[in-house]
Amino acid sequence: MDELDNMFARIQAEPVPAALETLGEAVMAGVDRKRERFGARMSMGLACVVAASVGLWGGLTGLSTAHAHGRPLLAVPEAAPSHLLGS
Repeated sequence: MDELDNMFARIQAEPVPAALETLGEAVMAGVDRKRERFGARMSMGLACVVAASVGLWGGLTGLSTAHAHGRPLLAVPEAAPSHLLGS
């Protein structure tokens, strides 16, 4: 057990390698990228749920029948001079 304690004491006394000093920045950058992706996925999922809800609600509640007008779409309006003069 003393050998293990001595080994840890030697390792603790040594300076930290330069590659390990920049490791924290790389890890935090990776965490930030993952957080951004997660936020984008959650936003897209929420948009899909809202779109599906609105579509289902509109499709299920709008089951009324269509009513046609009594006159054709491109007919002469009643206030047109030719219609008022009877020609």
